[in-house]
Amino acid sequence: MMIRPYKRKYYYVVSGLPDVHLGQTTGLVKISEFLQELKEDLHPEDINKLSYIFLPFDNLNLLNVCFANKKTWHNLANFSYETLKNGIEGGVSDIPSYLYEFYDHFLKGNLFQEEYIWEHQLNESFIDFVINNTDGFLKNWYIFVRDLRNILAALSARYHSFPIENQLVGKNEVTDKLKTSHAYDFNLSLDFPYIDLLIRYHKQGELLELEKQIDFIRWNKIEELTEYNNFSFDYIAGHVLKLTITDKWSKYNTDVGNSIFTDKIAKMGQQLNFSKEFAV
Repeated sequence: MMIRPYKRKYYYVVSGLPDVHLGQTTGLVKISEFLQELKEDLHPEDINKLSYIFLPFDNLNLLNVCFANKKTWHNLANFSYETLKNGIEGGVSDIPSYLYEFYDHFLKGNLFQEEYIWEHQLNESFIDFVINNTDGFLKNWYIFVRDLRNILAALSARYHSFPIENQLVGKNEVTDKLKTSHAYDFNLSLDFPYIDLLIRYHKQGELLELEKQIDFIRWNKIEELTEYNNFSFDYIAGHVLKLTITDKWSKYNTDVGNSIFTDKIAKMGQQLNFSKEFAV
């Protein structure tokens, strides 16, 4: 009898998952090593679904290829340089279609268009792709990510006094309110109660606290979406996302790392857009 994906249980895997909690910066497992071991115990369909979590790193790598930025290759990406390059140049089906479609559009597009506009277009294609190709936890997670990103983009536009056009991803009730509402909270507090805190940190310019609050919101959403999904793939996916959050902060748990992080935060205050390193 075929086991439906949403009924597939991973009792042994879940019971062996490493402990992780918000704010943890020491004693963490290396994500790359953890993923290698985890994939040995997952069904092939779930391994494929897990890859969606790391597509944002492939997006960054693709932008680096397009603009020849010569930045360090993100090792948590799904695809090596060779695989990605062959995929985008040959339209190979081994990579998601939105990646090579973006590259084709980039080659035929306006060479003088600013990089952040291309980045926005790639993010829009990515969000559309994952929402339409996932279900359960991942689908709900990326709908949440889309809405949170849009709220952050609208707040950034408001407090830096620049147009909101070409800043929002998708078209829905949330984007309609962000574009048209003049209310303090865009009339979104009922559905997004955390917006008041985001507004306060934006107004006060407390970018470090804002970044912490964003991850607090993300963490709570993961717990909300996985509350009744014990021993399922959805629970495992949520745990992996938590590891990516703690991994980000652990990198700044040294004097050198803290200095780098402080510099990045300072630059955020000088830019209109959140840097790629702080993407939701």
